[in-house]
Amino acid sequence: MTLPIIPLGNKVLLKQVKKEMKTNSGILLQSDVADGESFTAIVEAIGPDVKDVKIGENVLPNWQKSHVLTLNMDKLEPVNYVMITEDEIMAVLE
Repeated sequence: MTLPIIPLGNKVLLKQVKKEMKTNSGILLQSDVADGESFTAIVEAIGPDVKDVKIGENVLPNWQKSHVLTLNMDKLEPVNYVMITEDEIMAVLE
């Protein structure tokens, strides 16, 4: 699927990966960025000046410096993407 957004400069487009928490009784709870939980993200697209991350890598961004974009592509459920500068990615996860 082609994304309708092309990052410029040192910008990186990320797709949020929410972690689910399960209670002892089996109820699934979803975290939210606003709760201050650590979310990881997958790099979906990079600008031409990005040097240290690659498309497909799992990263830990600084969420306070990000811009959230909600895209409704292919008439499926909306997907949250995040635009962030490369400098605001704190780590690449293995």
